[in-house]
Amino acid sequence: MAEGKSSYEQHVNAPILPLTRIKFFNELLNVEDPKDRYYSILLAPEADLVDWPSTHFLVAGRDPLLDEALLFEKKLRRLG
Repeated sequence: MAEGKSSYEQHVNAPILPLTRIKFFNELLNVEDPKDRYYSILLAPEADLVDWPSTHFLVAGRDPLLDEALLFEKKLRRLG
């Protein structure tokens, strides 16, 4: 992850997925609690991820979700 600013801040106007589009999709989900594990895989308990299938990550350099992808990748590697 880049130091200083989050990928959301760095890529707020990304050409493919600007922050306005992310907010639009979040509104469609109508999530009552953003800390719900079904809203973000990062919030899933490690026990739920132990037998996660092999996963490949492809993230773009100007991706506002870059930080989340890297954190999830790190979490899966830690779990083996």
